[in-house]
Amino acid sequence: MNEREIYYEQQIKEYQNNINQATRETEQIRAELKQIHEENNLKEQKTNELINELKQNYEKVQIELNNQGRFIFSFYFRSQI
Repeated sequence: MNEREIYYEQQIKEYQNNINQATRETEQIRAELKQIHEENNLKEQKTNELINELKQNYEKVQIELNNQGRFIFSFYFRSQI
């Protein structure tokens, strides 16, 4: 082999190494993005569950307050008669 062929073979090996390294880094980034996506989905699910729980609690409190208001109104009205 002459110097030129050796040079080109070295360049080809270097490019192959760069491609392999870029491929490994890309796969690592994909794995990290997948994990982040799964974590975000879990957080979104927990957030939605919390929102639903808060809505249910709010509705219960509203019902209790409405019932108390009716009781107070009824008590006040009876005492006026």
